[in-house]
Amino acid sequence: MNLREQWQTAHSHYVARRLVEAEQGYRQILQQVPNNAQLLYTLAQVCYELQKSDEAIDFMERACRLDPDNPDLRYSLGALLSEVNQQQVAIDHYQAILGRHPDHIDALLGLGIIYTGQNRFSEAIACYERILQSNSNNLMAHYNLGLSMMNIGQVERASECFNRALAIDPGNLEVQTASLFILHAMPDVSGEQIYERHREWARRQERGYLENHVTAGRAGVDRPLRVGYVSPDFRSHSVAYFIKPILEAHNRERVTCYCYSNTAKPDSVTGLLKELADHWRDIVVLDDEQAAQMIRDDGIDILVDLSGHTMGNRLMIFTRKPAPVQVTWIGYPGTTGLSAMDYRITDSRADPPGQSDTDHVEKLVRMEPCFLCFDPQDEVQVFATAPVRENGYITFGSFNSLAKYSASLIAIWAQVLRAVPGSKLLLKSPLGGLGDAAGQGWIQKSFASAGIGPERIECVGRLNELHDHLALYNRVDVALDTFPYNGTTTTCEALWMGVPVITLAGRRHASRVGASLLHAAGLSEHVAETEDEFVAIAQMLAEDVNGLEESRSGLRERLRRSALLDKSRTTEQVEKEYFRMLADIGR
Repeated sequence: MNLREQWQTAHSHYVARRLVEAEQGYRQILQQVPNNAQLLYTLAQVCYELQKSDEAIDFMERACRLDPDNPDLRYSLGALLSEVNQQQVAIDHYQAILGRHPDHIDALLGLGIIYTGQNRFSEAIACYERILQSNSNNLMAHYNLGLSMMNIGQVERASECFNRALAIDPGNLEVQTASLFILHAMPDVSGEQIYERHREWARRQERGYLENHVTAGRAGVDRPLRVGYVSPDFRSHSVAYFIKPILEAHNRERVTCYCYSNTAKPDSVTGLLKELADHWRDIVVLDDEQAAQMIRDDGIDILVDLSGHTMGNRLMIFTRKPAPVQVTWIGYPGTTGLSAMDYRITDSRADPPGQSDTDHVEKLVRMEPCFLCFDPQDEVQVFATAPVRENGYITFGSFNSLAKYSASLIAIWAQVLRAVPGSKLLLKSPLGGLGDAAGQGWIQKSFASAGIGPERIECVGRLNELHDHLALYNRVDVALDTFPYNGTTTTCEALWMGVPVITLAGRRHASRVGASLLHAAGLSEHVAETEDEFVAIAQMLAEDVNGLEESRSGLRERLRRSALLDKSRTTEQVEKEYFRMLADIGR
């Protein structure tokens, strides 16, 4: 075989996704042509896809040395370095490109994405806006600008960015996911509108798969139920903290657990969850059909989606209906829109019977008193003395993402601050938006419009250590929940740290999770049904300093005894529901 034929064969393997064979072919060619920059570039790409990152970077660096004036090669090297968390080196490469080619779109985009990941949102936004000045139809610039806007609290602007990106490429799944997710944070969007948008998405995605749906049960099979959990968030993420107690408590005589992990960047939590699963399947490198076939081959009875329309989801696997029963749970506050999704697990406070059933394609299965089970991650000391004793003023706090903020939310919080003279508000964003000048500026401007000066608002950026994040609650007297998109993990963490939480219950699941959690914790008196009641509860708690200190001393133990931390009870409930679901499908 001559060199041209070898190259064609290796390329055919690469196109057909036979990556091992492609790598072997390209390496053989490299022995004959060691100084070909294009060959080194291609081999770097193949090695990266085979998760051989060090070799990929080595090949790309060699390519750049052979063709040092090629900005596209240098960009590709920066992209590889960014993927293996060598962000500063990647930044240096991108900035070097921009020094000679100021309008290099890929370098600007790569730089912006790194800045977004580092919570440097002002710099990221500047990169995306530079791209759009020269190319107003750049899909990824609109999309990533939307993500940055969302992280600094500009939800309406973010939605506009996602919609512009969709106008450019209506079929882009990443953009579709973001545009659906953000609907839950928008106060003026109804449950019916959210349902219709999700159904519109699902109708397009399910086309061609509906006729292949599996409906038969596992009649005559004498073995434990096989439950598969699918998630991109088997890592240090809120979803992991709610699925971990379930994996721990599953009755192995009745249930065998499979975890299908789409976790792009595993961490120590990934390793812990891997030990808890009976079977672990990494599906990051598998396409939807390959992953669906793996699930079929594993003989899964109940397939559970843990992400909904959040980043990294694998909902397209569910369109193939690889399991008789498909369920969505924990990670998303509404319908997936998929006809192939049979059930959604919730409870009667998050989704009151008759109120939101019609906003779901899935049949709602209500587990009482709460559809979640919280697993505290750290025994951080709770200070017995309320902060107000030392400060002389009440400190309200909220540690939720800025993506859950809105003008109407800030207006109510401003009413709370006016109702409690001298009080202050401590804000922290888990995604770091409040550590950025743009995020802080938006917050201060929004509160100023509501009559609250900057001296009463303190903003804290992302804290990388969980211990430090939880310890910050020792500076908070009363936590304020966000709405219409409530907090979940943040509410549980505040209670764990002895801080009472006030929530305003709305009509959609996203705005009723707080009510569900507080009811399960035995604190339903802190659930407001109106804005006036929200302010009144805040006043009442602020005036009872002794009560605040009783919370600090006793709330954690109260939580331990509550249904919210009862993993045995919750897991037993969900197992019963799994068996009931399978029996219903088999009828």
